[in-house]
Amino acid sequence: MDKKILFISHDASRTGATIVLLHFLRWLKEHTDMPFSVLVKNKRGGGLLSDFKSLSSVTLYTETLAGRIETIARMTKMSRLLNLWLKLGRRMFGMKFSREDFNLIYANTVTNGEILELLSAARCPIVCHVHELEWGIRYYGMEKFGLTKKHSDRFVAVSQAVKDNLIRNHRIPSNRIDLNYEFIPFRALVSVNIEEAKRKIRREIEIPEKAVVICASGTTGWRKGPDIFVQTALYTKQLLKDVPLCFLWVGGQLNGQEYDNLAYDISRAGLSGLVRFVGEKDNPYDYYAAADIFAMVSREDPFPLVCLEAAALGKPIVCFDDAGGMKEFVEDDAGIVVPYLDAAAMARECTTLIQSVEMRHKMGSCARDKVKDRHDIESAAPKLLEIITKTIHAHQSGKMDGEHK
Repeated sequence: MDKKILFISHDASRTGATIVLLHFLRWLKEHTDMPFSVLVKNKRGGGLLSDFKSLSSVTLYTETLAGRIETIARMTKMSRLLNLWLKLGRRMFGMKFSREDFNLIYANTVTNGEILELLSAARCPIVCHVHELEWGIRYYGMEKFGLTKKHSDRFVAVSQAVKDNLIRNHRIPSNRIDLNYEFIPFRALVSVNIEEAKRKIRREIEIPEKAVVICASGTTGWRKGPDIFVQTALYTKQLLKDVPLCFLWVGGQLNGQEYDNLAYDISRAGLSGLVRFVGEKDNPYDYYAAADIFAMVSREDPFPLVCLEAAALGKPIVCFDDAGGMKEFVEDDAGIVVPYLDAAAMARECTTLIQSVEMRHKMGSCARDKVKDRHDIESAAPKLLEIITKTIHAHQSGKMDGEHK
């Protein structure tokens, strides 16, 4: 029997969870004949929408009748007539997908609870791929997560930290959660010419030839800790007065209040030129390749892809303890774990790596080997497919409770 799958993506932006789903769907398309389609809840950003469309049929929820009415309702006062149309649109949406006869619905992220509620008539098992920790779950809304939890039969956690949070704070039984770490296409990363990328990027943004580059990446929002990155730069500068340095942040917007706050601190602290925010890039791997150290300064990050990408390029990772799953990767040989939110400790350990080229190279090499052995899509994707097929078989045999056998 064909195992037709509906994959739900919360949006089509170039963010970690969406990129992981796209990696997996490409692998699925290349290695299996399993039919699938994609439902995108929100176009937001839309940078990956064409990529999804190149792999399968794609439905954009905001372009359905229900989605269009919801958009209007957010912009205007909900009238009785509009409410009736909304109910009709949601019913039509649910009926359309229930007729598709899916064997499984795969919800990527915990934010799709409202969609899962509309699809409950499909009567097929639902797997939720959880890329969030507690701050993220609360940020997106406990009501949404409540619906996700209500309708999901199994959960895939992207790190042990994520699994522990689901058990501890949301009372989801351990035997309903599969641990499957985030992954990347390792071969695509190691094809980057590191020395050429270094020369190119250093010329492009005028980094001194002998400067040691400490890189970080992400949006400029509070969770990602760009303010901590600025503090780390200040402390490191004080520790290494005579060493040329560059603190490079890739990603985020170069305008708006969040960026203006950072620019203010950088100017007042005398860090202009030392700290560079370069915004979103089409070739982020080249920037990671140009770095010597990768600083993971997020306050909370379940298992950031960017660290795997930097590690695949041979960069040691410095990260915070109790900030997510990255310490599960770093351990004691692929970088250094420092106390939570301790920018001074982050600076001290970056200084240690700056002063020891041998240590940098040894930890960077170990990080690259770990990505190859543990987080390459060629080994991780089959495990994810196994979770899907076992869930389908368990549902068909009426044995959904408990661990997969």
